[in-house]
Parts: sequence; C-alpha cells; structure tokens
Amino acid sequence: MYCVHHAWCHLFHVAGFSWVGQSKMRAAEQQDYAANHQEWLRKHTQSEARKEAKQKKKKKSTRKAKGSENKYAFVSQDEEDNDAAEGEKKATAGDSDSYVAWSDVRHFVILPNYKEDPDILREAIDSCAAFSCATAQMGFVLAMEAREPNVERKAHELIAEYKHKFKYIFATYHPPGLPNEMPGKASNTRWAAQRLWDFMKTEELHSDR
Repeated sequence: MYCVHHAWCHLFHVAGFSWVGQSKMRAAEQQDYAANHQEWLRKHTQSEARKEAKQKKKKKSTRKAKGSENKYAFVSQDEEDNDAAEGEKKATAGDSDSYVAWSDVRHFVILPNYKEDPDILREAIDSCAAFSCATAQMGFVLAMEAREPNVERKAHELIAEYKHKFKYIFATYHPPGLPNEMPGKASNTRWAAQRLWDFMKTEELHSDR
C-alpha cells in the first residue's frame, strides 16, 4: 500500500511540475523581448527625467532663497520655463539615446560542470541555442574543472560543435588547489565569471550591455 501511494504521489508531482514548466516555457516563447526592453527603456528614461527635473527645481528654490538675501543673484523666468519644458519633454517622450538598444544587449550563460557526460551537457547547451537571438547576442561559457581527465579535449569538441550557434563560446579551466578556496560548483563559477570579465574587456564589451 505504501509503495502504491508513494508511486502515485511521485507520478502526480512529476506530471504537475512538468505541466507547469511547459506552460511557463510556452509563455516565454510568446514574449517579445525586444519590445519589452524598449518599454523598460521608456519607463526608465521617464523616471530619470522626472528625478532630474525635481533636482533642478530644488536647486532653483535654493538659488531663489539665496537671491532674496543677495540682490545680485536671480533666476530668470525664461530659464525656469526652458528647464521645465525640457524636463517635461524627456519625461513624456523618453530620451533613450543614452541607453542600450536591445540589439546591443549581450547575454552570457555560464555552465559549471565536472565529469559530466557530454550528452548531458549537449542537452543544456541545446536549450540555450534554441534562443532566437543566440547567434547574434548570446555567449556561452563552459566552466570546466582542470583536474578532470581529458577535459580540454571534451571542451574543444563541444566548442567546435556549437560555435556556429552562439555569438561567443569558449571554455575556462578552474585550477585545483587555489588558496582559501574549496573545490566545487561555486568556486568554478566564480573562476569562470572572472575569466568572462577579462574576455569582455578584450572584446571591448561594456558591463552595462
């Protein structure tokens, strides 16, 4: 009886979570991420413009207060009107020229692994390669452990297989025995992130993109 109950609960949970996961995946596939990014830029720019307008207003109030004590200090009405109009224009239209366009955004995925079967890694890589912008905007980092036997050969084979599916793909090799560090996923990921940062500098990729 216990085994039947356990098997039924396991089956129910697997089916339930699979249905939820597939529903979320279908919803994600229908998202227009470029449009979402542009909407975020518009709202962000409007928010920044309003903050700037408030700061200018506060500065003018301070200058006016000082002007009442100093007859030579004043703020012209034309200056106030021009600043107010400029702030309102930015808040309404959104000046996104100073922000990053969606096509310039770069996404990087770090996959830490140790003695994983190549077919298991391929499943993870394939799921990222299915991203519609993978070849134009995504970078993939194979975070390997240097202590794994024949690790460079495995990484090179995967890179050769998937290099046409990503904007960037390369491997990092976490060395063993680093001081004040425990071997594991976290230390491997940290090492890969540091190497990724160096790569971004070499490729002149800005950290805000």
